[in-house]
Parts: sequence; structure tokens; C-alpha cells
Amino acid sequence: MKLQSITRPHDFTNVASDFILKIIRAKKSRINIALSGGNTPREIYESLAKKLSYMLHPAQLHFYQVDERYVPANDEDSNQKMITKAFEVLKNSPAISHIHFHFFDTSLPIKKSLTHYAKELPKTAFDLMILGIGPDGHTASLFPNTAALKTKAKLAHTTTKEFAIKDRLTLSFPLILKSKNLLVLLKNKPEIVDKLESSKKSHAKISPKEIQNFPALALIKHKNLSIISN
Repeated sequence: MKLQSITRPHDFTNVASDFILKIIRAKKSRINIALSGGNTPREIYESLAKKLSYMLHPAQLHFYQVDERYVPANDEDSNQKMITKAFEVLKNSPAISHIHFHFFDTSLPIKKSLTHYAKELPKTAFDLMILGIGPDGHTASLFPNTAALKTKAKLAHTTTKEFAIKDRLTLSFPLILKSKNLLVLLKNKPEIVDKLESSKKSHAKISPKEIQNFPALALIKHKNLSIISN
């Protein structure tokens, strides 16, 4: 686990977008990156989009969603809407012909939406997955003490009582943990950084019960886990 602590908000955005860009530049063939939703990554995606707009000949770059709220694509709570808006600057860039977006289709019933998205997923492991962690320990839309934490499927429908949008569609741990790189973005969450660090330093194996109570602890076992916090 590599931890970078950033003090200034502008630096947080730049460091995170540069981290993503470095992975993109390092690969000459198709690149598959999964983007999380929420408020924290929005400015980072905007920064990344501007930097990508200056790349004349990038490799084929495919962006996917880590998770989605089950709302219409044009809803203010839609992660798809946030991601689309963040990358708007690419519309007028030559790089756009090399960049592809894959979204959950929330116009379909939930089961059909998962089936449709499963066909969109890359055949190989993601090159990078960008994640956040909520105060309750959820990551992606994998919430504490839910059946989705034990699923062996790549995708899951989850529900939560903690937020206004209860139904979520998400990648699950079997797929997340196979990603070549994980980047966790933590903004103003020192208590979560402390929990991850203390759990990492402990030589005791993290139990399934601990993961059930705080799902993000499952990420610690990943050999290429990077955390950027402020």
C-alpha cells in the first residue's frame, strides 16, 4: 500500500490526474480504466480530460463505471452524467476518436442492465480502477453487511438505507481485486486513512467479519494499491 498525503486541494487534483495519466502513457495497447462516481473524483476527471486533450496519438482508451445509482442517465444523481460532463472538453479534441465510454444502462430493468453491462466489460483485467471509501467503509457500491460482499459474480445489484438512492449497480470484489492497479481517493477522511494504515501494519489476517463490517479493508490485500489523500 502506497500512501500520498497532499495538503493543498489543487495539488490533490493534479497528483491524482497525473497518476492516472502515467498509467495511460505507459501502455501502447488498449487501456481499460474503471471510474468511480461521487463528488471527490469529479475535478480529477476534469483535469485528466484536459491533459488527454493534448495527447495526439493515445492508445485505445476505454473508460468504464465502477458503480452507478439506479436513476435515469440525465438525473442529477447519475454517475454517468457526472462522468460525461467531466470529460466534455474532449469533444473538440482529436483524442476523442481513441476514447470510448461504457456505462450501465439504467433505462433497462436492473437484471437486464447488469447482463448488458457484463457484455461490455473487458476480457482482461482492468489496468486501473479508481475507488473511494465512504464513512461506513463502503467502496464502489459494496455496503457493509450485504450479500454482494460474498458474491463470486463480477457484478452485483446492491441496496442501501444510508443514502437517498437505494438501488445501486456495481462491480464486485472478484473483479475489483483482479485489477492491475487500484487508486483510492480520500478527501478529508483522516480517520479512514488511519484505519487502513493500522490494519495494514497489523500482522493479523483481516477476517471476513471485519470486511463485512468495513468492506474497504478487502482492498488492503492488493499488491498495487495506491492511496492519495488530503
